[in-house]
This record gives sequence, structure tokens and C-alpha cells, in this order.
Amino acid sequence: MLLIVGLIAQRIALGILLLFLVSILIFAGTQILPGD
Repeated sequence: MLLIVGLIAQRIALGILLLFLVSILIFAGTQILPGD
């Protein structure tokens, strides 16, 4: 049971990290690319 909880927590943490990285990439892209 504890192992399952650990796996879920790890997946959630990884998901949050990926979301964070993607948002930074999108932000950087919008800043670098010439916009309106």
C-alpha cells in the first residue's frame, strides 16, 4: 500500500515538474518570438 502511495506521489511530482518546465518554455518562446 505504501509503495503505491509513493508511486502516485512520484507521478504527481513529475507531472507538476513537467507542467512547470512546459510553461517556462512557452513563456520563453512568446518572449523571444516577435509578437503583435
